[in-house]
Amino acid sequence: MVEVDQEHRVRRLVEKPAEPNSDLIFTAFCLFRAEVLEKVLTVLAARRDNEWHHDISRDVLPFMISEGFHVQAFPVSGYWADIGTVERYLLGHLDLIRSPDALPLMDIPRTLPGARPELITPEGVITSEPLSPGAHLRESVLYPGSIIEPGARVERSVLLPGARVSAGVHLLETVALAGEDLTESRSGLAALA
Repeated sequence: MVEVDQEHRVRRLVEKPAEPNSDLIFTAFCLFRAEVLEKVLTVLAARRDNEWHHDISRDVLPFMISEGFHVQAFPVSGYWADIGTVERYLLGHLDLIRSPDALPLMDIPRTLPGARPELITPEGVITSEPLSPGAHLRESVLYPGSIIEPGARVERSVLLPGARVSAGVHLLETVALAGEDLTESRSGLAALA
């Protein structure tokens, strides 16, 4: 939780408190002056390993706030999603299918070279190209250039540009990397809710 003053200067930052003290959260978008960050990390690195967590929100920013460094908050409005892990990246894409009004397809950030998916099908597949006849797709996001051969089954997955799913392969809750050639079935993130 983040506490700020009227000018949005951060007065307190508490990582996942038991009792929330604010309706603001830390989104982990940070900009630092290199010389200031170097100075802070030098001080923290002099501590024993059991005296700090090596973490921005638990160590670096609380130290800077307590030492009087200027830490400024910038409110983020609109759609926001934490995609910092492969599981969260997949969940963020699946949220686009479940709640298409949250972020219109034309506003999907271009984090990869090339075009972005621009069409959602009745099967809940976000794509920019017609689906391959004979391929079974459900609740997935297909980036341009991804290929799903007839007889392949893709569910609750993300295929990055140029990924290829061979006939007979079943992908479930998986992120296929750009250019990856999938010739074996995979259930990469079975713990998803």
